[in-house]
Amino acid sequence: MLKPNGESKGLIVILGESPLRSPKDLNDIKASCNAHKNVILGTPYALHLSKTSPKCEVYRKIFNVLLKEGYSLYITDIVKVWWKNKKLVPTEDLDIPIFKMELDTFKDRKTFIVAWGKKAENALMKIDKERNLKMLPLPHPSSQNRDSWKLNILEKAVFVKKDISYAMDFYKDQEAPTTDEIVAKVAIGEIISFVDNITSGVPL
Repeated sequence: MLKPNGESKGLIVILGESPLRSPKDLNDIKASCNAHKNVILGTPYALHLSKTSPKCEVYRKIFNVLLKEGYSLYITDIVKVWWKNKKLVPTEDLDIPIFKMELDTFKDRKTFIVAWGKKAENALMKIDKERNLKMLPLPHPSSQNRDSWKLNILEKAVFVKKDISYAMDFYKDQEAPTTDEIVAKVAIGEIISFVDNITSGVPL
């Protein structure tokens, strides 16, 4: 849970995918001869670290602006515990019930849910059958997902904005890359617009 300075406008739940870490990320952790028995504890997107790898900067850009806008953030993953063969265990058996309990702790708060990636979105769709959730699905902001963000921007320019200049504001030419700054700016805009629409009663 991250809280803004001052009174909160509401709670935005950011639901990501999983706590999987690359072995490369753990190289600096010195362990004993029992290292193979260790459990690594951390926070989503390495928020417990004062300095982190460049690949986590896009998340911090998004979170910092939302906090400055006055929203509390609850950041979690749909997969709660990861192990080597976790993909063999359906999320319905363990992870979704735990996430439902997390949501229950916020039932008396004004809550907005953002799903990052298909795994989080699909889990929320299953929960939505029971709870009628209002959620915003977005591509995951990870660096491996830049093509999805570019497609998302182009589709919005053509089908929602009906103005190609929306995309041209981000991409000056066809070969322009999708940077952290672009992903953060679009994600922040989508999230704040989603929250404002719900608050004002505008149909999604």
